[in-house]
Amino acid sequence: MILQILAAALLSTEATPSRPTLSGVIRTIDGEPIEGGLVFIYTARPRQGSSTTCPSCYLDCRRRARTGGNGAFEIAGVDPSLLFRVGAAADGYVASFQEDVDPTAGPISVSLTPEPPLPTNPRRVLRGRVVEPDGSPVVGALIEPIGYRIEQAGPPPSWRHSFGPFGVNPTITGTDGQFAFSVPLDVDSLFLTVEARDLAPRTFGRVATGNEERVLRMGRGRSIKGRIVREGQPVARVVVGAVQVSRDAGTFVGERTAEADAEGRFLLLNLPTDEPLVLYGKVESLEGRGALAERDVDTATEGDVRDLGELVLETGVMVAGRVVLADGKPIPEHTRISVDRMRASDRVEAELGPQGSFRLGPFPRESVELSIRVAGYELSPDNVSLLPDSADSRLSLGGRLERDTNLRVVLTPTGPRQKRASPRSGAEWGALSERQAAIRARSLEGAPEQR
Repeated sequence: MILQILAAALLSTEATPSRPTLSGVIRTIDGEPIEGGLVFIYTARPRQGSSTTCPSCYLDCRRRARTGGNGAFEIAGVDPSLLFRVGAAADGYVASFQEDVDPTAGPISVSLTPEPPLPTNPRRVLRGRVVEPDGSPVVGALIEPIGYRIEQAGPPPSWRHSFGPFGVNPTITGTDGQFAFSVPLDVDSLFLTVEARDLAPRTFGRVATGNEERVLRMGRGRSIKGRIVREGQPVARVVVGAVQVSRDAGTFVGERTAEADAEGRFLLLNLPTDEPLVLYGKVESLEGRGALAERDVDTATEGDVRDLGELVLETGVMVAGRVVLADGKPIPEHTRISVDRMRASDRVEAELGPQGSFRLGPFPRESVELSIRVAGYELSPDNVSLLPDSADSRLSLGGRLERDTNLRVVLTPTGPRQKRASPRSGAEWGALSERQAAIRARSLEGAPEQR
């Protein structure tokens, strides 16, 4: 209870005039307000231009709110430069999504329809119940299907699985912790991610389909706390993130964040226990005050509270330069460039300035990936740090930042070329990983200046 009170104090923030409140109301199709419904920001996109950021990777994604007795909800302080895909769910109703929600355009209205009967085919239905460590039901947990598995007859491998959307929307648990899914194809099991208040998020793999109820038991997880300082003084309002080191789709639950208070203190609650984590400071939240490098945190037991003590901000380094098109054409308006920290779940993105100029940071001294996408173009092989990938897409540069770095990034028109074949064997995947690691170990470089 003490940890929950402290967390509430640390994490509470008020919306500023520049960051609007996403608000609205949930009703039945008959117009009656729905109390206790869950509203969540599922994905986002820039309202102008293109982006290399994955739609679910923006900081506002996964934020949520409950509806009151009048069906109303509020999510304060969202990014006004984004348009959101907003999901709504309630016990006994089909989840609904609204596309391209503009948080500056006023309240939204969502209507939910009652759930239809479940299929009779046992391979197309999954019934479950989410419980706390003591077996009591978890009400209002968000259950999201992230993949499926199909068993097959024949020689190994005698199964196939797929991760990503497959026509099943998230739902929430009812008053007894129960939930159910209708699946549009015959499968033997699902991969489910479960998130609930005051519990550690968890991915459950190979949850069997059928009419039998599957019990998913959650835990409280562990906590990490510390204090952000620079030159002995506390640094407030730094957003600290923690994420699993492994990004395996079958276990990954995503990033968790907390904001440091006026004394620089932060507390991250309900983190996974059985995997190592990496902790870091979000670059944009530091607003040029320095950089907080990655820090590894080992596995821990349920209920463990790890005190990292004082975390000292370092003087960061900048990434600047200019993007040019090899055919001499101007860069399209609202083109965005992004820099990803390789182990942290932290991406900094900005529109290119005049003549394709950019300046991002400051970043800690570590490995990053720089990405840009312009329709009809790809990164030129002249860029020294061009990062190979399995699709030979030529979208990213990779390397280390050890000092302020100035880059000339060249894109060339996409045309006919012999693409490298995608890896098939373990040896080919290993060779690709070695090439990537060798590039990421060197300093980040663009293309040489023309002479």
